[in-house]
Amino acid sequence: MASLVTGGTGFIGKRLIERLLDRNETVFVLVRERSRPALQQLIATRWQQKADLIQPLTGDICQPLAGIHADQLETLKSQVQRVYHLAALYDLNMSDAEADRINITGTRNVVQLCNALGCPLHHVSSIAVTGGQYRGRFTEAAFDFPFCEDVLA
Repeated sequence: MASLVTGGTGFIGKRLIERLLDRNETVFVLVRERSRPALQQLIATRWQQKADLIQPLTGDICQPLAGIHADQLETLKSQVQRVYHLAALYDLNMSDAEADRINITGTRNVVQLCNALGCPLHHVSSIAVTGGQYRGRFTEAAFDFPFCEDVLA
C-alpha cells in the first residue's frame, strides 16, 4: 500500500508521514526541487529507520497534474492508493493572485492528479492547529465550544 503526500515537510505533513511509516506504508512525498534538501534532511534525521519506504517525488502543485510527468504517472497509478494534500501557503503579506495560484489552482491540480491516478483525495486545509489542554477530536463544529471564544475574540 502507498500514499502520496503533498506538504510533507510542513508541520502536519511530517506527523502524517510518521503515522504512515508506522504502518509500514510506502510514502511518495511530492516536493518542489528547491525543497528536496529539506526532505532529505528529514529522511536522514527523523525517518532514517524507515528511509526505504520514502520515495521523494519532484513536482509542483502549481503545475497541471502537480508537475508529475506522464511516465511517472503510469508508475504511480499502479502503486498509489490515496493522496493526502496538505501543501498550501498562508502569508498575510502575499498577494491575492499568489494565494489563489498556490491554494486554489494548486488544489485543482492535485484533484486533477487524483483523477488521473484513480484514487481518493484527503484534503487537509488549516491555518491553525488546536493545542494546549484540549483533548479529543477537533472539527469545525468545535468553534461552538466555550473554550474557543477566547481564541476567536
